[in-house]
Amino acid sequence: MERALVVVEDSENSRAMVHEAGKFASCEEAELVLYAEATQSDVSEATTVASSAGEGDIPGPASRDAIDSIYRFLEGVAEEQFHGLEVQYETTCSIVPENRHSGSVIRTAENNSCDHLFVVGEQRSPTGKAVFGDFVQSLLLNFDGRVTVELD
Repeated sequence: MERALVVVEDSENSRAMVHEAGKFASCEEAELVLYAEATQSDVSEATTVASSAGEGDIPGPASRDAIDSIYRFLEGVAEEQFHGLEVQYETTCSIVPENRHSGSVIRTAENNSCDHLFVVGEQRSPTGKAVFGDFVQSLLLNFDGRVTVELD
C-alpha cells in the first residue's frame, strides 16, 4: 500500500476504521486520503437553515459552507484518531446524489492515485443486497485494488 482512500462517516465504527488505517499507514510509510460525502439534500437543508436564520438566500455559498463543514469534520476526525501516530494525510470531499454510490468513491480513489480502500459497510441479507444493492459489494467488484471493510 502506497496511498489509501479512507471513507469517513460520522460513526464510531468509521472512526475506529480511520484509526486502524492510520496505524497501518504509519507502519507502511504510506499516505492516506480521508474522504467524506454530503448529499445534495444536505446542501439544500443548509441553505434552508441559513435562509431561515435571516442570512438570505445563499445558493453558491451554501455548498461552500457544506464543503467547509465536511473539511472541518475530516480534520477533527484526523486529529482525534491519528493522535500519537505519524501519518501523512490529506482530505477531500464530494457533493453526491441522494443515494450512496460506489462510483464517487472509486473516482475519488483513482483521481488521488489510491491503491487501497478502507470503508465501513452494512451487513445485509442476500435479499437486501438484491433489492437495495450493496455499496461495499460494488466497491469490492469494481475497485482495482485492495479493499478493507469493517462491518457496522
